[in-house]
Amino acid sequence: MQQAEKIDNDDYDGSTEMTAASCLSAVKSILAGELPMDAYSKVIPVLIPVFNFVFSSDGCDYIDEGSDILNIVLYHLDFIEP
Repeated sequence: MQQAEKIDNDDYDGSTEMTAASCLSAVKSILAGELPMDAYSKVIPVLIPVFNFVFSSDGCDYIDEGSDILNIVLYHLDFIEP
């Protein structure tokens, strides 16, 4: 019985990781599109928890996607509030 539970948990973990990576990829695609300049500053408060996670030891599997998103946002901002 424990073996079946382990397999189910492994499948669940794999699907959640794939979903998380897909969400980050979608955010990256949206931000890479042509958006109004103020959209980038408005999205920062939403992205801060994402950055806090992907740049931590728990979220290091997603550091490439997080770095790409951060790069896009920083490229489009003239000023970052503290």
